[in-house]
Amino acid sequence: DMQWYQNETFVTVSLKLCSVDNRSVTANFTDRQCTVYTAGIPVWSCHLAYPIVPEKCKIRPAGKRIELKLKKCSPELWNELEDLKKKRELEEAKKHIENVETSGRGEMLSEEKEEQVSVDINKECDGETVNFAVGGKQDNVAMETEELVQEVEDTVAVESMDT
Repeated sequence: DMQWYQNETFVTVSLKLCSVDNRSVTANFTDRQCTVYTAGIPVWSCHLAYPIVPEKCKIRPAGKRIELKLKKCSPELWNELEDLKKKRELEEAKKHIENVETSGRGEMLSEEKEEQVSVDINKECDGETVNFAVGGKQDNVAMETEELVQEVEDTVAVESMDT
């Protein structure tokens, strides 16, 4: 629950939270952004519609409420607290990042799965290393690997007999 009001000098924001440890409440102010933390965890953030003077802003926890006193840069009255255009841009950017992370995670999982089912076998043959690789569905890899190891051993044995 958030409420705000203003005069020519300050905007006051009142946040109602379920429980607040007054000693753990902090805030970070920039000229257009305000973020409130309890125990280091962000609980409220706002990209402001108008600029403020960060070094003149204050936070005051009071029971289940937190009051923010934001010093205005100019005495004009604000039509809104939050920059709605910026809010939409940030939400769209967040969705885009989530989509990229989700598709990236999918690609990463397939690569990890491919690594899990890919087995390299190295065998020595007359001082040279012969490389073989097995890949495929996870349940087939163990059987194919055993078969390939046997095939490699047979090939190495045959090549040793030929020389």
